[in-house]
Amino acid sequence: VVFFLGTATAGKYAPIVSLVSMLYLTVSEAINIILRPYYFGYIATNKRRASKKILKIYALLLFFMSIIFIGLFTFFNQQIVSLILGENFREYYFILPMLSIGFSFLVFGYLFETICLAYKKTWNVFMIESIAATTGIIILPIIIYNFGIKGIPIALLCTYIIHFMSGFILTKKLLKK
Repeated sequence: VVFFLGTATAGKYAPIVSLVSMLYLTVSEAINIILRPYYFGYIATNKRRASKKILKIYALLLFFMSIIFIGLFTFFNQQIVSLILGENFREYYFILPMLSIGFSFLVFGYLFETICLAYKKTWNVFMIESIAATTGIIILPIIIYNFGIKGIPIALLCTYIIHFMSGFILTKKLLKK
């Protein structure tokens, strides 16, 4: 962002992204901290039915969290930014809905990584993260260069969808066991 758009733009953009990311990552990690030990325990003791029930609860909580946050950041983006951020940092409020959708895909990608870790498939986690990082490294500069600040949420959305899809593909086999 700084390289293509300068420090002033990056300084205005960063609080907007932080607002969304901190909210999503804090709530999703709280869900993870509560449910992960049960999920890992059920997988370790080969209790498949119980593990699937916990996984379903986990996914539903992430889904409802995402719907609520997407709704808030879509319908109340100006109000949220006006309430939380200083006047100098409100300019890019319009990217909140797209960022919110992107972070919804990201937290589900992290859910897939948790599944891989429960099955001790750390190499899968490495692959998921590598695929997402490579996608981001390729897509972000191209889209920022062509579309400026408006392209960043699109680039992040693409990266997080790839993160989600690679996680889905790599955990699909684990869940069929």
